[in-house]
Amino acid sequence: MRRVIIVSGLLIVSAIILGVIVTSGNNPFTENADNTLCGSQPTSNTATNNETNYQSLSHEEAEQTAFKFMEDVIAAAPPTNDEAAAQRLYNTLSRSAKTAVNRSIVSHDIANFVLIQQVPDQGVSVEDIQVVSPQELYVILGLNYSVGFTTRNIHLDIENDRWKVNRVSITEQPTQVEMYGNLVRNNPGLEPDKWYFVYEAPGAPAQTAELIFTPTSVCSTNTETNACNLDLLEPGQRAYLIGKPVAPGVAEVLQLIF
Repeated sequence: MRRVIIVSGLLIVSAIILGVIVTSGNNPFTENADNTLCGSQPTSNTATNNETNYQSLSHEEAEQTAFKFMEDVIAAAPPTNDEAAAQRLYNTLSRSAKTAVNRSIVSHDIANFVLIQQVPDQGVSVEDIQVVSPQELYVILGLNYSVGFTTRNIHLDIENDRWKVNRVSITEQPTQVEMYGNLVRNNPGLEPDKWYFVYEAPGAPAQTAELIFTPTSVCSTNTETNACNLDLLEPGQRAYLIGKPVAPGVAEVLQLIF
């Protein structure tokens, strides 16, 4: 039995019987299997720091980091050239990533880093997140263009208790696409005198792709197949496109079936 008396802020303990205090369900110490008292020795945090840091950094924070990073890429690019955005995106890079991006010409180097030639004029969207390990994941961002859609994988690592952008990769693109849609030409917002293909993608509004015709492009009907004669094409025609992606929002025509 141990009596604890508090007098003027001083704790005086008088132990009549040495032993473990046993109380009903409110004892801060418990005995383990080898009769040592849990909590009697300080616990080292060194081995669990990384795990704790990872657990405190949510996937939502990783998504926000990747999303804001790409928004800053857009803002830092010409013609806006937002210097504050350039500084933010540079601060978001990991130490290794900063070796590939020169701060003094960040708006130039960052385009190569994120593997784009033009910034998405219709904004960015979070498509998915994939966990690689407890310390690494990547966020799949959708880059939305007026003439199409593509994705980039933003790889993030934990560095100094923060999600940092380490690198950017491209998801392997299909070598061939097939879809139903309609031919359009000289529509508002599209480049004049070029043929485009308007189609629908699952879970997305109508998409537009520029069509590139080559000498090997063929057009087919129920009765014949010939090299495509652009003079015979009509805006609004319904067709089945077999094409090859050559750039975001651009497809080379292999075959058009009417």
